[in-house]
Amino acid sequence: MHSAKGYFAAGTRVRGTTLLELMTALGVVGVLLGAGVPSFATAIERNRTTSVANKLLADLARARSEAVTAGTGTAVCPSADARTCLAGHDFSRGWIGYRDVNGDGAHDSRDVVFAVTQSSDLHTRRVATSAGRRFLKFRADGRNAGTNLTLRICDAGGVPQRLIIVSVGGRARIAAAPPATPPCP
Repeated sequence: MHSAKGYFAAGTRVRGTTLLELMTALGVVGVLLGAGVPSFATAIERNRTTSVANKLLADLARARSEAVTAGTGTAVCPSADARTCLAGHDFSRGWIGYRDVNGDGAHDSRDVVFAVTQSSDLHTRRVATSAGRRFLKFRADGRNAGTNLTLRICDAGGVPQRLIIVSVGGRARIAAAPPATPPCP
């Protein structure tokens, strides 16, 4: 039978959370979120830099593969419109990879474009080549058609984060940028 005091037997207490306990818990959660958000933002920025480095590395590997497969030279150059090469060392507006069909060493209408990366794919990252090398060419045997080349991948402020180093043999690799690395333009 039920007592007049309700369904609970005498001496048992109703369990719950007090307002003070709830406010304390919310305060702790707020402090933890406040500490975690900046590190999460840093992780996102680091992932964007890695993504751009991997995209450029993949396009360079494809250019080398295209050169060997087609038996003709290929190149990767900076491009803002996905059709023409830009003068200069700044890849921050995008780049194209093309097969140099006529072997003249320059990009023209007869060449076959096989890779396109636009500035929107770069997540505000800046990319620049070594001084003196405005683009990268591969020979039909897959070797780099010049000296070693270093591409710098920088954050939006121009601070170098990663390097892509292409050897004379044509192999490309990613490395962390040492503190003495020149900034991107």
